[in-house]
Amino acid sequence: MDIYDDPYDDYLELFVQFGYVFLFSAVYPMAAFWAFANNCLEIRSDAFKICRIYQRPMARKVKDIGAWQRSFQAICALSVMTNCALLSTSPSLKAHAPDMSSTTWYLLFVLLEHLLLGARQILHYAIPDKPEWVRIALAKGNYKAKQALKQ
Repeated sequence: MDIYDDPYDDYLELFVQFGYVFLFSAVYPMAAFWAFANNCLEIRSDAFKICRIYQRPMARKVKDIGAWQRSFQAICALSVMTNCALLSTSPSLKAHAPDMSSTTWYLLFVLLEHLLLGARQILHYAIPDKPEWVRIALAKGNYKAKQALKQ
């Protein structure tokens, strides 16, 4: 059996799919449904790949998913900008405010984009990366390790 070296291709596949769904959700909202359907199939095919085709990889303790985490965060910020830009050029949306000038219209969407990016940043800092129960479990483990070293 071949050795499963690196999850790079799996992360890249998820990143591309995530980008398509988030960057263009204003244009094609059904993309989220198709991504979900694809992921249901992908789970099974990846399980088959890991269990039958490749030798199961050794588990490694890592802090997070590394550079991919920052890439996903960047695509989230970029998606706010692209979706606001796509919505601002929508003729059907402009029909709701026909008396508004183009400059005012685009400034409104720039304001909306800034508000959404600000809300995203607030939520990013307000919601911890580790849930409370995980922090407690880690603290207990550290305490037990220190107690074992003292004896």
